[in-house]
Amino acid sequence: MHSSLFIVSLLSIAVSCIAFPFPSPLPNDAVPPPSDVKILVKDVKLQGSGCPATTGHASLDADGISMSVIFDKFSVQLGPNSQQVDTYKTCILKVPIEFPTGFTFGMFEATERGHVQLDAGVLGNIHNELYQTGERACSVFDKPLIGEDGYNEDYFLQLDKASTGYFLCPKKGSTARNIITFYVKTSLNLQYDPKKPRVQGDTRTGLVTLDSTDTHYETEYHLQWKKC
Repeated sequence: MHSSLFIVSLLSIAVSCIAFPFPSPLPNDAVPPPSDVKILVKDVKLQGSGCPATTGHASLDADGISMSVIFDKFSVQLGPNSQQVDTYKTCILKVPIEFPTGFTFGMFEATERGHVQLDAGVLGNIHNELYQTGERACSVFDKPLIGEDGYNEDYFLQLDKASTGYFLCPKKGSTARNIITFYVKTSLNLQYDPKKPRVQGDTRTGLVTLDSTDTHYETEYHLQWKKC
């Protein structure tokens, strides 16, 4: 069975979020990323119904910026025999990152690739958010999926920008580097259109899969640095 691919492009981290409305061009204070960013791969963790134990695997690219996470199982399905647990799945990616002091970042774009099959009257949603423990989400991306006859294809989605912003700069300390952990949560959901509710004998089906023999699933987050 082929694994699905989830890619996160990482550029730095801080403590809280300064939001600003979308659509928003990259700010004038954007700078290239520091040359020495380290993702602590051995401490990267995956948890959730979409990535049970041993079904997610993380690796760091040679450039030290892009991290790939392989999912063996991550899908939702809806149909005559589906249960509630089949229609909603999540995966939380925990990422410890080490970087030089004096920088922070924001997420300005996200794209999704995968495979989807939705009959007419079936609705889906892909949700992504970036956050730190105890803080509200700094960047949130949602993409609704609307079923129609013959909707059975690989997809490439530009995620809608619900909110975003820079994380606040870390407090100044005596060390030259920071180690901070942040989280990326991905959720998949399927449901019947409330305007076309399920009836007895209903045969409509839906599937959004991150584990396919003929395609792979990929998420790309495009982040932007600035100096504190």
